[in-house]
Amino acid sequence: FFLSINPDVEVFEKIDWVGNVGVMHGDVNFGEIYAKRWNYILKIVNKATNSLSIIPIKTYLRKKIASNYKWAAPERKRKFLIPDW
Repeated sequence: FFLSINPDVEVFEKIDWVGNVGVMHGDVNFGEIYAKRWNYILKIVNKATNSLSIIPIKTYLRKKIASNYKWAAPERKRKFLIPDW
């Protein structure tokens, strides 16, 4: 509904769509959690009817997903190299 009213990417970027994951216990990779949340937002955006005007928003979401997976990679490497940490 929001995209049908305002498909401006600059406004979309200012909204905190995924929120805070809070505190989690156990073997958790926050980069992967955020990437999955952004991926869920991308799936919702893909269902929008005005697909031509939301191409910049889809590009923004794909960059956010890639950025969070890039953030998760060192964490996976650290957990592999030092499993007891």
